[in-house]
Amino acid sequence: MLFLALISQPSQSQSIDLGSFSGQPFKIGGGISAGATYFNSNRNAREPFVYNFTGNVNLSFYSFSMPISYNFTNLGGQLDYKIPFNFNRLSISPKYKWITAHIGDVSMTFSPYSLAGHQFSGAGVELTPDGPLKFSAMYGRFLKAVEDDDNPNTLPAFKRIGYGSKVEYVKDKFKVGVIGFYAKDIINSLQFIPDAKDITPKENLVVSISAEAKINEDLKLYTDISNSSLTQDTRAEDTNEKKGIASLFFNNRTSTQNFNAYKVGLDYKIQKTTLGTSFERVDPNYQTLGAYFFANDLQNIMVNLSRPFFSDKVMLQLNVGVQEDNLDNKKVTTTNRLVGTLNASARFSEKLISNITITNQTTTTNANPDQFAQINQVNPELNNVDQINYRQLSRSANINTNYNFEATKKNKKNIVFNYSFNQVANEQGGIIRVGQLSSFHNFSTNYSHALLKSKWAFSSSLNFTYSTIGIMETSTYGTVLGVNKKFLKDKLTTQFSTAINQSNSETSAVRNLNFRLTSSYKLFEQHNFNLSASQVFSNASGTNPRPSINEVTVTFGYNYNFGGGKKKDKETETVQKVEKNSLKVKIDDAYIENDALKIKKAIEKQIATLDFKNLDSLKQSINNRKAAVFQQLEAFDTITDKKALKEKDLKNSIAILNEQIQEMKQFNIEYNKIAENAIKQLLFNTRDTNLFNKNYFVKKYNLSNTEVTRNRKEQFEQIEQAILKENIPLDKKDAFAISHLKLVLFLEENESVDEVKEKYQSSIDNEKQNCYIQWINKEKENKIIDNLELKLAQSFIQKYQTKFQIK
Repeated sequence: MLFLALISQPSQSQSIDLGSFSGQPFKIGGGISAGATYFNSNRNAREPFVYNFTGNVNLSFYSFSMPISYNFTNLGGQLDYKIPFNFNRLSISPKYKWITAHIGDVSMTFSPYSLAGHQFSGAGVELTPDGPLKFSAMYGRFLKAVEDDDNPNTLPAFKRIGYGSKVEYVKDKFKVGVIGFYAKDIINSLQFIPDAKDITPKENLVVSISAEAKINEDLKLYTDISNSSLTQDTRAEDTNEKKGIASLFFNNRTSTQNFNAYKVGLDYKIQKTTLGTSFERVDPNYQTLGAYFFANDLQNIMVNLSRPFFSDKVMLQLNVGVQEDNLDNKKVTTTNRLVGTLNASARFSEKLISNITITNQTTTTNANPDQFAQINQVNPELNNVDQINYRQLSRSANINTNYNFEATKKNKKNIVFNYSFNQVANEQGGIIRVGQLSSFHNFSTNYSHALLKSKWAFSSSLNFTYSTIGIMETSTYGTVLGVNKKFLKDKLTTQFSTAINQSNSETSAVRNLNFRLTSSYKLFEQHNFNLSASQVFSNASGTNPRPSINEVTVTFGYNYNFGGGKKKDKETETVQKVEKNSLKVKIDDAYIENDALKIKKAIEKQIATLDFKNLDSLKQSINNRKAAVFQQLEAFDTITDKKALKEKDLKNSIAILNEQIQEMKQFNIEYNKIAENAIKQLLFNTRDTNLFNKNYFVKKYNLSNTEVTRNRKEQFEQIEQAILKENIPLDKKDAFAISHLKLVLFLEENESVDEVKEKYQSSIDNEKQNCYIQWINKEKENKIIDNLELKLAQSFIQKYQTKFQIK
């Protein structure tokens, strides 16, 4: 049997490609971590001691690399029942150029409807050469055999083996692929099969086809179609009945079922607006043995829309969808759901940011009883189907506002306000009855204050929650206070916090007190130690109180990263030893007094903020001056004779470079204003222009087939089509008039500055160099705007005149 499929998504194991055979031949790196948790409580809530070891080791030899990752814990070994998978994992992923293998306990994903992240013990391979053809395949054990031991929590399972592959053909504008996945339970892997737990040996084959096409830079279409044949019990008799593509390659039995799942959609971008829509349908009982969980019996129609406003300071995102189940009309009820989400984020300033999310869901359940059951119903009240039709309403909202106070060298302050609301209601016959409404309100505010020099930080928060569940009302209020401090040159960080809150209801009052202490220590950059301890006290009172709770949790963790770190530190120390001489210079209106290395970094940081687009000559000039300054800095730092130091010359060179950087930075700010004003002026000066006369063109060039219309745009289109159809050469005056009117009509349809700027961006950028020369020569701003406006108009007219012949 041949399985073809798309290239798989990355597995959980890491991959490192060192490229070519150069440099150090053998390298080793990675990290290991260990953790342990001790738990003591007056109630049996969890295991008293749990440890966990995880890590990854990257072994490489020239272009060959082999990452190894593992995870070991005692959590699964302390369970009193059996499960068909392991908590402990070990995986190896060797890689050479475009060949990657996965060996051990790994997971791969082919598609949502076939192999979808299910962990297996075995091997996989991914081949991603430079050509258009990509390939991946896998083979392994998905479940281990588990015998029934009469424990109600034990899940008996057959040993399950699976394999599959993906082939994908990828080009710039499209890609298409085929997936094949097969899994089967081994019948003789269990000695005893308990009938009570409904465990049957299964067999599954999934065939999928996916495609994606990029029509242009703004429009993308995609589809994913899957067919799954699933045998619920391989002990059933064979049958010749075949339904679906997968069944053609499958040993069909009387217990075999065939299902389809598909999804189609498109993404379209219109200027700054992004529009997407998709349709998804999954047959009832659709299942694949390559996924842990799968939602089926659903049909989704989704539309999403997003667009920024007000110079990208406000972003709106809207998602609307309709969901429906009972696709085969075999359920007693049919559920329809309307889903809508609105998300808005606003950046009022660099200090104030706010986000708002509103969600509304309406789920309608309609009864679908047997019609004769209604006709023969003795109780006439039950004949009204509306009595058992109901709607579930779900609404939620969240508002989050963050304000950062003005930061100084000594203090950094921040305050956050958050409000969230959730409501669920059951509506029947248009009425929400008593006890059928539940709501949740939460308000919190958090304030943090950091003392930068002393390395102290303080935080406090107030929280209030009010909820109604049916007819029961509950309120909770409390506060959290925290303080942290850094010691030993920021290597040791400690934090202490305490939280106290109280919950009140009609039947009880619960008081909670929590103390938490955490600390972390960094040793030699490679070693990290962390320790946390918490104490929880909870007491209840009232007519129906629960028992008091006293719990202690202590967690210890250690992380070690090795390979490459020490060498880098030594290189840095060596550079710092060479750079001895201190220097005080002015960069970006601030004085920097330090060694040459940090001065270089400050200059690089300033230059990186500049926009050199279409200013290649200026960029080359600044880079040449930067190179000269860096050369002077290197010479200055290596001079040991103090008399030979030419600090004055160096400072003068840095001052000239700094002045040029500041001029460029100021021009970037001014140029954006100039461009916007030029577009506004262009819009104003062209909207009342009337250089077009239909009768003039018809008479002069003997044009025909022009209908009578008063619409200026329609008249223009008729004349334009007639001229092009009859291949009539225009003189220069007429060519200018007709192309200028095209500009006027375009600006009438695109009235915003942002829309015009987006269309004319390339023309604007082409004039940036000329604007800079005029700006640096202190020409008046109005003159620069006029020149840019003229260039914008000319660029449009010149492009349009290529359609016509000019005498």
